[in-house]
Amino acid sequence: MLSSLKEQGKLGSARLIGIVKEVAPTSSASTDEKLGVGEFASKYFANGQLYLDSNQTFWKALGSRPLKFGTWNPFKIWSLIKDMQEKMKAKGIDGNLRGDARLLGGVMVVGKGGPVTFVSLEQMGSPFCVDDLVQAVTQTTTQ
Repeated sequence: MLSSLKEQGKLGSARLIGIVKEVAPTSSASTDEKLGVGEFASKYFANGQLYLDSNQTFWKALGSRPLKFGTWNPFKIWSLIKDMQEKMKAKGIDGNLRGDARLLGGVMVVGKGGPVTFVSLEQMGSPFCVDDLVQAVTQTTTQ
C-alpha cells in the first residue's frame, strides 16, 4: 500500500521507511526468509528502507498497544482472524502470519529533522485513511 503510493508519486519527495521489531531466529521462524522480513521489505517497502527496532522504540511511541480481540471465545477469535485475512487477501495484502503480531503498529509522518506531524494508529482489520496520510505528507514536505 505505502510502496504503491510512493510509486504513484503521491508521497512526493518523502522517504518511506518500514520498521520491523524482530529478525530471525525467533520461536516461530529459523530464518528471515521463513519469518518473511525480506518479503515484507521487497513487497511493501520496495521504494524505501527497512530498519530493525529491537528495542521497540517505535511501538512504545505508538503506545505499546497490544492486539485485542474483545473476547476470550476461541471460536470468535478464529472467526475474527479469518475475516481479517479475507479482507487483506481481497486487497492483495498477504503474509505468512509468523513473527510477533501481539503489538499493533501504525504510520507516522516525521518532518525532516523535526517533529512527528501525523500519526495513524493501526486498528485490527481497519485500514488507515490514505487521504489523511497524503495530506500530512504534502503539508510536511512543503514546510
